[in-house]
Amino acid sequence: MVLGEGGKVSLSFLQGMIDALPFHIAVVDSEGVICLVNEAWRAFARENGLFTDEIGVNYLEVTRRAAGVDETARQVLQSLERVLQGDDRPTFVEYPCHSPTERRYFHVHIKGFTHEGKRWILLAHENVTAEVLNREREEAMYRRFQDLFVHMREGMVLHEWIRDAKGEIVDYRIVAANNAFTNYTDLDVEKSIGMPASHLYGMFPPPYFEVYKRVYEKHQPETFETYYDPMNRYFWISAIPWGDGFATLFLDITPLKKQQQELENTLAKKHFLLRELQHRAKNTFSSIAGLIGLVALDHTDEVREILLHLKEQVLAMSKVYEILYHKGGGQVLDVSEYIQSIVDGFSKSFLQVFNDVKITLDLHPIFLSAQRANLVGLWLTEVLTNALKYAFGQERKGWLSLSLCEKEDMIELVCLDGGREEDEQPRMKVEAGSSGFGSQIMLMVVEELHGTQEIWEGDGIKIVLRFPHVAEDKEEV
Repeated sequence: MVLGEGGKVSLSFLQGMIDALPFHIAVVDSEGVICLVNEAWRAFARENGLFTDEIGVNYLEVTRRAAGVDETARQVLQSLERVLQGDDRPTFVEYPCHSPTERRYFHVHIKGFTHEGKRWILLAHENVTAEVLNREREEAMYRRFQDLFVHMREGMVLHEWIRDAKGEIVDYRIVAANNAFTNYTDLDVEKSIGMPASHLYGMFPPPYFEVYKRVYEKHQPETFETYYDPMNRYFWISAIPWGDGFATLFLDITPLKKQQQELENTLAKKHFLLRELQHRAKNTFSSIAGLIGLVALDHTDEVREILLHLKEQVLAMSKVYEILYHKGGGQVLDVSEYIQSIVDGFSKSFLQVFNDVKITLDLHPIFLSAQRANLVGLWLTEVLTNALKYAFGQERKGWLSLSLCEKEDMIELVCLDGGREEDEQPRMKVEAGSSGFGSQIMLMVVEELHGTQEIWEGDGIKIVLRFPHVAEDKEEV
Protein backbone atom coordinates (compact mmCIF):
# COMPACT_ATOMS: atom_id res chain seq x y z
CA MET A 1 0.00 0.00 0.00
CA VAL A 2 1.11 3.54 -0.71
CA LEU A 3 -0.53 4.99 2.39
CA GLY A 4 0.23 3.69 5.86
CA GLU A 5 -1.50 4.45 9.16
CA GLY A 6 -2.79 7.99 9.48
CA GLY A 7 -2.62 8.53 5.72
CA LYS A 8 1.18 8.72 5.71
CA VAL A 9 3.31 7.47 2.80
CA SER A 10 4.61 4.00 3.52
CA LEU A 11 8.34 3.44 3.94
CA SER A 12 8.36 0.78 1.22
CA PHE A 13 6.86 3.26 -1.26
CA LEU A 14 9.44 5.87 -0.30
CA GLN A 15 12.24 3.31 -0.64
CA GLY A 16 11.00 2.24 -4.07
CA MET A 17 10.83 5.85 -5.18
CA ILE A 18 14.43 6.76 -4.24
CA ASP A 19 15.68 3.42 -5.58
CA ALA A 20 14.39 4.50 -9.00
CA LEU A 21 16.60 7.62 -8.99
CA PRO A 22 20.06 7.45 -10.71
CA PHE A 23 21.82 9.48 -8.01
CA HIS A 24 23.50 7.86 -4.99
CA ILE A 25 21.08 9.01 -2.27
CA ALA A 26 21.38 8.88 1.53
CA VAL A 27 19.28 10.43 4.30
CA VAL A 28 21.24 11.57 7.37
CA ASP A 29 19.71 12.46 10.77
CA SER A 30 20.56 15.39 13.01
CA GLU A 31 23.47 13.46 14.54
CA GLY A 32 24.97 12.82 11.14
CA VAL A 33 24.05 9.11 11.05
CA ILE A 34 23.00 7.52 7.75
CA CYS A 35 19.41 6.27 8.14
CA LEU A 36 18.34 5.52 4.58
CA VAL A 37 20.08 4.84 1.22
CA ASN A 38 18.88 3.92 -2.25
CA GLU A 39 19.89 1.08 -4.56
CA ALA A 40 22.35 3.29 -6.53
CA TRP A 41 24.20 4.03 -3.25
CA ARG A 42 24.37 0.32 -2.37
CA ALA A 43 25.52 -0.66 -5.89
CA PHE A 44 28.32 1.91 -5.80
CA ALA A 45 29.42 0.55 -2.41
CA ARG A 46 29.53 -3.01 -3.78
CA GLU A 47 31.45 -1.93 -6.89
CA ASN A 48 34.08 -0.36 -4.68
CA GLY A 49 34.60 -3.34 -2.36
CA LEU A 50 32.24 -2.43 0.50
CA PHE A 51 29.95 -5.16 1.84
CA THR A 52 27.63 -2.88 3.77
CA ASP A 53 25.08 -0.28 2.77
CA GLU A 54 26.63 2.01 5.47
CA ILE A 55 23.33 2.52 7.28
CA GLY A 56 24.25 3.45 10.86
CA VAL A 57 27.59 4.99 9.83
CA ASN A 58 28.10 8.52 11.09
CA TYR A 59 28.60 10.42 7.81
CA LEU A 60 29.37 13.64 9.68
CA GLU A 61 32.25 12.08 11.65
CA VAL A 62 33.72 10.41 8.55
CA THR A 63 33.63 13.77 6.76
CA ARG A 64 35.14 15.55 9.77
CA ARG A 65 38.13 13.17 9.80
CA ALA A 66 38.66 13.62 6.05
CA ALA A 67 38.44 17.42 6.37
CA GLY A 68 41.76 17.41 8.19
CA VAL A 69 43.62 16.45 5.00
CA ASP A 70 41.29 17.29 2.10
CA GLU A 71 39.93 20.67 1.00
CA THR A 72 36.78 19.33 -0.65
CA ALA A 73 35.96 17.35 2.54
CA ARG A 74 36.24 20.62 4.50
CA GLN A 75 33.75 22.24 2.09
CA VAL A 76 31.32 19.32 2.51
CA LEU A 77 31.69 19.47 6.32
CA GLN A 78 30.95 23.21 6.32
CA SER A 79 27.83 22.63 4.24
CA LEU A 80 26.64 19.81 6.48
CA GLU A 81 27.09 21.89 9.64
CA ARG A 82 25.30 24.88 8.08
CA VAL A 83 22.34 22.68 7.05
CA LEU A 84 22.12 21.08 10.52
CA GLN A 85 21.90 24.59 11.96
CA GLY A 86 18.77 25.23 9.92
CA ASP A 87 19.99 26.58 6.58
CA ASP A 88 17.69 25.06 3.94
CA ARG A 89 19.46 26.54 0.89
CA PRO A 90 20.61 23.79 -1.48
CA THR A 91 24.34 23.53 -2.11
CA PHE A 92 26.75 21.21 -3.86
CA VAL A 93 30.45 20.43 -3.76
CA GLU A 94 32.47 18.91 -6.56
CA TYR A 95 35.02 16.31 -5.47
CA PRO A 96 37.25 13.65 -7.04
CA CYS A 97 36.65 10.02 -6.27
CA HIS A 98 39.15 8.10 -8.41
CA SER A 99 39.33 4.35 -8.67
CA PRO A 100 42.54 2.40 -9.42
CA THR A 101 41.49 2.18 -13.08
CA GLU A 102 39.77 5.48 -13.85
CA ARG A 103 39.38 9.11 -12.94
CA ARG A 104 35.97 9.94 -11.42
CA TYR A 105 34.34 13.13 -10.26
CA PHE A 106 31.11 13.67 -8.30
CA HIS A 107 28.83 16.45 -7.17
CA VAL A 108 27.38 15.96 -3.71
CA HIS A 109 24.09 17.87 -3.46
CA ILE A 110 23.22 18.78 0.13
CA LYS A 111 19.69 19.85 1.17
CA GLY A 112 18.28 20.10 4.66
CA PHE A 113 14.68 19.75 5.81
CA THR A 114 12.76 19.51 9.10
CA HIS A 115 10.29 16.75 9.88
CA GLU A 116 8.33 16.56 13.14
CA GLY A 117 10.77 19.02 14.73
CA LYS A 118 13.86 17.08 13.78
CA ARG A 119 16.57 18.13 11.25
CA TRP A 120 17.39 15.82 8.40
CA ILE A 121 19.89 16.01 5.53
CA LEU A 122 19.32 14.65 2.04
CA LEU A 123 22.57 13.76 0.23
CA ALA A 124 22.62 13.03 -3.50
CA HIS A 125 25.95 12.10 -5.14
CA GLU A 126 25.93 12.68 -8.93
CA ASN A 127 28.62 11.24 -11.23
CA VAL A 128 29.87 14.20 -13.30
CA THR A 129 33.06 12.58 -14.63
CA ALA A 130 32.18 13.16 -18.31
CA GLU A 131 31.30 16.80 -17.63
CA VAL A 132 34.53 17.44 -15.70
CA LEU A 133 36.75 15.73 -18.26
CA ASN A 134 35.08 17.68 -21.06
CA ARG A 135 35.58 20.88 -19.12
CA GLU A 136 39.25 20.04 -18.56
CA ARG A 137 39.71 19.43 -22.28
CA GLU A 138 38.00 22.72 -23.11
CA GLU A 139 40.14 24.57 -20.56
CA ALA A 140 43.31 22.97 -21.96
CA MET A 141 42.29 23.96 -25.49
CA TYR A 142 41.54 27.49 -24.30
CA ARG A 143 44.93 27.74 -22.59
CA ARG A 144 46.68 26.52 -25.75
CA PHE A 145 44.70 29.00 -27.83
CA GLN A 146 45.46 31.76 -25.33
CA ASP A 147 49.19 30.96 -25.46
CA LEU A 148 49.06 30.99 -29.26
CA PHE A 149 47.04 34.22 -29.27
CA VAL A 150 49.39 36.00 -26.88
CA HIS A 151 52.72 34.82 -28.25
CA MET A 152 52.10 34.57 -31.99
CA ARG A 153 54.30 36.81 -34.14
CA GLU A 154 51.35 38.05 -36.19
CA GLY A 155 49.13 40.75 -34.77
CA MET A 156 45.68 39.37 -33.88
CA VAL A 157 42.74 41.64 -33.07
CA LEU A 158 39.08 40.84 -32.42
CA HIS A 159 36.55 43.57 -33.20
CA GLU A 160 32.84 44.08 -32.64
CA TRP A 161 30.54 46.45 -34.51
CA ILE A 162 29.13 49.67 -33.09
CA ARG A 163 25.60 50.37 -34.34
CA ASP A 164 23.43 53.48 -34.26
CA ALA A 165 19.85 53.72 -32.94
CA LYS A 166 18.56 52.26 -36.21
CA GLY A 167 20.86 49.26 -35.98
CA GLU A 168 23.13 50.46 -38.79
CA ILE A 169 26.86 49.71 -38.54
CA VAL A 170 28.71 53.01 -38.01
CA ASP A 171 31.98 52.09 -36.28
CA TYR A 172 33.86 49.24 -34.64
CA ARG A 173 35.82 48.66 -31.45
CA ILE A 174 38.55 46.29 -30.28
CA VAL A 175 37.46 43.64 -27.79
CA ALA A 176 40.74 41.69 -27.62
CA ALA A 177 44.27 42.01 -29.01
CA ASN A 178 47.58 40.22 -28.53
CA ASN A 179 51.03 41.57 -27.69
CA ALA A 180 52.03 41.86 -31.36
CA PHE A 181 49.33 44.52 -31.78
CA THR A 182 51.35 46.85 -29.55
CA ASN A 183 54.65 45.85 -31.15
CA TYR A 184 53.40 46.73 -34.65
CA THR A 185 51.23 49.79 -33.90
CA ASP A 186 52.75 51.29 -30.71
CA LEU A 187 49.20 51.43 -29.30
CA ASP A 188 48.53 50.22 -25.76
CA VAL A 189 46.26 47.14 -25.78
CA GLU A 190 44.49 47.90 -22.49
CA LYS A 191 43.73 51.49 -23.46
CA SER A 192 42.63 50.48 -26.96
CA ILE A 193 40.07 47.86 -25.91
CA GLY A 194 36.53 49.22 -25.97
CA MET A 195 37.43 52.53 -27.63
CA PRO A 196 35.59 53.33 -30.91
CA ALA A 197 38.06 52.86 -33.77
CA SER A 198 37.28 56.31 -35.14
CA HIS A 199 38.59 57.80 -31.85
CA LEU A 200 41.46 55.34 -31.51
CA TYR A 201 42.83 56.05 -35.00
CA GLY A 202 41.63 59.66 -35.25
CA MET A 203 39.63 59.34 -38.46
CA PHE A 204 36.05 58.78 -39.56
CA PRO A 205 35.15 56.39 -40.99
CA PRO A 206 37.84 54.32 -39.23
CA PRO A 207 40.60 52.57 -41.25
CA TYR A 208 39.43 50.11 -43.93
CA PHE A 209 35.84 50.36 -42.67
CA GLU A 210 34.28 49.42 -46.03
CA VAL A 211 36.58 46.39 -46.45
CA TYR A 212 35.76 45.04 -42.98
CA LYS A 213 32.06 45.69 -43.44
CA ARG A 214 32.10 43.81 -46.77
CA VAL A 215 33.89 40.88 -45.12
CA TYR A 216 31.20 40.75 -42.42
CA GLU A 217 28.21 41.14 -44.75
CA LYS A 218 29.43 38.66 -47.38
CA HIS A 219 30.89 36.35 -44.72
CA GLN A 220 34.00 35.93 -46.86
CA PRO A 221 37.59 36.66 -45.73
CA GLU A 222 39.78 39.11 -47.62
CA THR A 223 43.54 39.64 -47.65
CA PHE A 224 45.27 42.83 -48.77
CA GLU A 225 48.45 44.89 -48.45
CA THR A 226 48.30 48.55 -47.54
CA TYR A 227 50.39 51.56 -46.63
CA TYR A 228 49.06 53.24 -43.48
CA ASP A 229 50.26 56.83 -43.67
CA PRO A 230 49.68 57.89 -40.00
CA MET A 231 52.12 55.18 -38.87
CA ASN A 232 54.35 55.34 -41.96
CA ARG A 233 54.18 51.55 -42.22
CA TYR A 234 53.17 48.89 -44.71
CA PHE A 235 50.86 46.16 -43.44
CA TRP A 236 49.67 42.78 -44.70
CA ILE A 237 46.12 42.30 -43.36
CA SER A 238 43.78 39.32 -43.43
CA ALA A 239 40.20 40.18 -42.39
CA ILE A 240 37.95 37.30 -41.24
CA PRO A 241 34.23 37.23 -40.27
CA TRP A 242 33.81 36.72 -36.51
CA GLY A 243 30.50 36.71 -34.65
CA ASP A 244 28.90 40.16 -34.76
CA GLY A 245 32.18 41.64 -35.90
CA PHE A 246 35.41 40.60 -37.52
CA ALA A 247 38.96 39.53 -36.73
CA THR A 248 42.15 40.82 -38.31
CA LEU A 249 45.44 38.99 -38.62
CA PHE A 250 48.23 41.33 -39.70
CA LEU A 251 51.97 41.75 -40.14
CA ASP A 252 54.17 44.82 -40.40
CA ILE A 253 55.84 44.28 -43.78
CA THR A 254 57.64 47.65 -43.86
CA PRO A 255 61.15 46.07 -43.77
CA LEU A 256 60.15 43.70 -46.57
CA LYS A 257 58.77 46.57 -48.65
CA LYS A 258 61.98 48.56 -48.16
CA GLN A 259 64.05 45.55 -49.23
CA GLN A 260 61.79 45.14 -52.26
CA GLN A 261 62.26 48.81 -53.18
CA GLU A 262 66.03 48.52 -52.77
CA LEU A 263 66.02 45.40 -54.96
CA GLU A 264 63.94 47.16 -57.62
CA ASN A 265 66.34 50.11 -57.56
CA THR A 266 69.30 47.75 -57.88
CA LEU A 267 67.65 45.93 -60.79
CA ALA A 268 66.87 49.25 -62.47
CA LYS A 269 70.52 50.26 -62.18
CA LYS A 270 71.59 46.86 -63.50
CA HIS A 271 69.27 47.13 -66.49
CA PHE A 272 70.52 50.66 -67.18
CA LEU A 273 74.14 49.50 -67.11
CA LEU A 274 73.29 46.49 -69.30
CA ARG A 275 71.55 48.71 -71.86
CA GLU A 276 74.48 51.11 -71.78
CA LEU A 277 76.89 48.21 -72.33
CA GLN A 278 74.80 46.92 -75.23
CA HIS A 279 74.61 50.41 -76.72
CA ARG A 280 78.37 50.83 -76.49
CA ALA A 281 78.95 47.37 -77.94
CA LYS A 282 76.69 48.26 -80.87
CA ASN A 283 78.61 51.50 -81.42
CA THR A 284 81.89 49.61 -81.22
CA PHE A 285 80.71 47.14 -83.87
CA SER A 286 79.64 50.05 -86.11
CA SER A 287 83.02 51.74 -85.65
CA ILE A 288 84.86 48.53 -86.54
CA ALA A 289 82.66 48.03 -89.60
CA GLY A 290 83.38 51.61 -90.68
CA LEU A 291 87.12 51.15 -90.28
CA ILE A 292 86.99 47.93 -92.28
CA GLY A 293 85.11 49.80 -95.03
CA LEU A 294 87.75 52.53 -95.12
CA VAL A 295 90.55 49.98 -95.32
CA ALA A 296 88.70 48.20 -98.13
CA LEU A 297 88.85 51.36 -100.22
CA ASP A 298 92.63 51.04 -100.33
CA HIS A 299 92.51 47.53 -101.79
CA THR A 300 91.18 45.96 -104.90
CA ASP A 301 89.69 42.71 -106.05
CA GLU A 302 89.98 39.74 -103.69
CA VAL A 303 91.21 41.59 -100.59
CA ARG A 304 88.47 44.20 -100.90
CA GLU A 305 85.89 41.44 -101.27
CA ILE A 306 87.07 39.71 -98.11
CA LEU A 307 87.06 42.97 -96.17
CA LEU A 308 83.57 43.83 -97.33
CA HIS A 309 82.43 40.34 -96.24
CA LEU A 310 83.96 40.95 -92.86
CA LYS A 311 82.25 44.32 -92.61
CA GLU A 312 78.81 42.81 -93.25
CA GLN A 313 79.46 40.08 -90.66
CA VAL A 314 80.37 42.69 -88.07
CA LEU A 315 77.22 44.65 -88.91
CA ALA A 316 75.13 41.47 -88.54
CA MET A 317 76.53 40.90 -85.08
CA SER A 318 75.82 44.52 -84.18
CA LYS A 319 72.14 43.88 -84.98
CA VAL A 320 71.99 41.50 -82.02
CA TYR A 321 73.06 44.23 -79.64
CA GLU A 322 70.78 46.74 -81.33
CA ILE A 323 67.76 44.52 -80.71
CA LEU A 324 68.83 43.81 -77.12
CA TYR A 325 69.31 47.54 -76.55
CA HIS A 326 65.81 48.42 -77.75
CA LYS A 327 64.26 45.50 -75.84
CA GLY A 328 65.87 46.65 -72.61
CA GLY A 329 68.30 43.76 -72.20
CA GLY A 330 67.82 40.02 -72.01
CA GLN A 331 69.19 36.67 -73.06
CA VAL A 332 66.63 35.68 -75.73
CA LEU A 333 65.92 37.13 -79.18
CA ASP A 334 63.02 36.81 -81.60
CA VAL A 335 64.85 35.49 -84.67
CA SER A 336 62.15 36.79 -87.01
CA GLU A 337 62.77 40.32 -85.76
CA TYR A 338 66.52 39.81 -86.08
CA ILE A 339 66.25 38.61 -89.70
CA GLN A 340 64.00 41.57 -90.53
CA SER A 341 66.60 43.97 -89.15
CA ILE A 342 69.40 42.32 -91.20
CA VAL A 343 67.37 42.55 -94.42
CA ASP A 344 66.53 46.19 -93.66
CA GLY A 345 70.20 46.88 -93.08
CA PHE A 346 71.18 45.36 -96.42
CA SER A 347 68.44 47.28 -98.20
CA LYS A 348 69.75 50.57 -96.81
CA SER A 349 73.40 49.73 -97.40
CA PHE A 350 72.78 48.66 -101.01
CA LEU A 351 69.82 50.87 -101.80
CA GLN A 352 70.62 51.14 -105.50
CA VAL A 353 70.56 47.36 -105.94
CA PHE A 354 67.56 46.56 -103.73
CA ASN A 355 65.42 49.23 -105.40
CA ASP A 356 65.08 46.74 -108.27
CA VAL A 357 64.51 43.68 -106.03
CA LYS A 358 61.11 42.46 -104.86
CA ILE A 359 61.53 41.12 -101.32
CA THR A 360 58.99 38.76 -99.74
CA LEU A 361 59.28 37.79 -96.05
CA ASP A 362 57.28 35.09 -94.27
CA LEU A 363 58.79 35.06 -90.79
CA HIS A 364 57.19 33.34 -87.79
CA PRO A 365 58.22 34.44 -84.27
CA ILE A 366 60.82 32.01 -82.93
CA PHE A 367 62.92 32.74 -79.84
CA LEU A 368 66.55 31.66 -79.49
CA SER A 369 69.46 32.59 -77.29
CA ALA A 370 71.36 35.66 -78.45
CA GLN A 371 74.39 33.44 -79.20
CA ARG A 372 72.50 31.06 -81.51
CA ALA A 373 70.57 33.91 -83.14
CA ASN A 374 73.90 35.57 -83.91
CA LEU A 375 75.02 32.41 -85.75
CA VAL A 376 71.84 32.54 -87.86
CA GLY A 377 72.66 36.18 -88.62
CA LEU A 378 76.16 35.32 -89.84
CA TRP A 379 74.76 32.61 -92.12
CA LEU A 380 72.11 34.94 -93.55
CA THR A 381 74.68 37.69 -94.15
CA GLU A 382 76.67 35.35 -96.40
CA VAL A 383 73.53 34.33 -98.29
CA LEU A 384 72.53 37.95 -98.91
CA THR A 385 76.07 38.89 -99.91
CA ASN A 386 76.09 36.12 -102.53
CA ALA A 387 72.71 37.29 -103.82
CA LEU A 388 74.09 40.80 -104.23
CA LYS A 389 77.08 39.52 -106.18
CA TYR A 390 75.47 36.96 -108.42
CA ALA A 391 71.71 37.67 -108.63
CA PHE A 392 70.97 41.36 -108.46
CA GLY A 393 73.88 43.22 -110.08
CA GLN A 394 73.92 45.28 -113.26
CA GLU A 395 70.58 47.01 -112.54
CA ARG A 396 68.60 43.87 -113.39
CA LYS A 397 65.28 43.28 -111.63
CA GLY A 398 64.91 40.21 -109.44
CA TRP A 399 63.14 38.81 -106.41
CA LEU A 400 64.13 37.49 -103.01
CA SER A 401 62.04 35.34 -100.65
CA LEU A 402 62.83 34.48 -97.04
CA SER A 403 60.74 32.21 -94.82
CA LEU A 404 61.22 31.14 -91.20
CA CYS A 405 59.13 28.51 -89.42
CA GLU A 406 59.32 25.58 -87.04
CA LYS A 407 58.55 22.01 -88.13
CA GLU A 408 58.61 19.19 -85.58
CA ASP A 409 61.10 20.87 -83.24
CA MET A 410 63.31 21.83 -86.20
CA ILE A 411 63.73 25.45 -87.28
CA GLU A 412 63.76 25.94 -91.04
CA LEU A 413 65.11 29.07 -92.74
CA VAL A 414 64.64 29.12 -96.52
CA CYS A 415 66.35 31.74 -98.71
CA LEU A 416 65.22 31.80 -102.34
CA ASP A 417 66.24 34.20 -105.09
CA GLY A 418 65.06 34.15 -108.70
CA GLY A 419 68.31 35.18 -110.26
CA ARG A 420 67.93 37.88 -112.85
CA GLU A 421 64.68 36.58 -114.32
CA GLU A 422 61.30 37.13 -112.71
CA ASP A 423 59.90 33.64 -113.14
CA GLU A 424 62.94 31.38 -113.07
CA GLN A 425 63.08 28.77 -110.29
CA PRO A 426 66.11 26.85 -108.94
CA ARG A 427 65.98 23.32 -110.23
CA MET A 428 69.10 21.35 -109.30
CA LYS A 429 70.43 20.29 -105.92
CA VAL A 430 74.19 20.78 -105.55
CA GLU A 431 76.75 19.93 -102.90
CA ALA A 432 77.02 22.47 -100.13
CA GLY A 433 80.78 22.23 -99.83
CA SER A 434 82.96 25.03 -101.17
CA SER A 435 86.43 26.39 -100.65
CA GLY A 436 85.20 30.00 -100.71
CA PHE A 437 85.57 32.12 -97.59
CA GLY A 438 81.84 32.83 -97.32
CA SER A 439 80.89 29.21 -97.88
CA GLN A 440 83.26 28.12 -95.14
CA ILE A 441 81.59 30.53 -92.73
CA MET A 442 78.17 29.12 -93.65
CA LEU A 443 79.31 25.54 -93.07
CA MET A 444 80.87 26.52 -89.76
CA VAL A 445 77.54 28.03 -88.65
CA VAL A 446 75.65 24.87 -89.71
CA GLU A 447 78.03 22.76 -87.66
CA GLU A 448 77.71 25.01 -84.60
CA LEU A 449 73.92 24.82 -84.79
CA HIS A 450 74.02 21.03 -85.24
CA GLY A 451 71.95 21.49 -88.37
CA THR A 452 71.95 20.76 -92.10
CA GLN A 453 72.19 22.87 -95.22
CA GLU A 454 70.81 22.21 -98.69
CA ILE A 455 71.48 24.26 -101.83
CA TRP A 456 69.38 24.15 -104.99
CA GLU A 457 70.83 25.91 -107.99
CA GLY A 458 69.48 27.04 -111.36
CA ASP A 459 69.08 30.54 -112.71
CA GLY A 460 68.57 31.37 -109.06
CA ILE A 461 69.52 29.84 -105.73
CA LYS A 462 67.48 28.14 -102.99
CA ILE A 463 69.28 27.53 -99.72
CA VAL A 464 67.65 25.73 -96.80
CA LEU A 465 69.04 25.81 -93.23
CA ARG A 466 67.56 23.39 -90.69
CA PHE A 467 68.60 23.04 -87.06
CA PRO A 468 66.99 21.93 -83.78
CA HIS A 469 65.13 24.49 -81.70
CA VAL A 470 66.75 23.18 -78.52
CA ALA A 471 70.53 23.05 -78.51
CA GLU A 472 71.99 19.53 -78.27
CA ASP A 473 73.80 20.42 -75.05
CA LYS A 474 70.27 20.93 -73.56
CA GLU A 475 71.00 24.44 -72.38
CA GLU A 476 68.04 26.76 -72.16
CA VAL A 477 67.62 28.95 -75.20
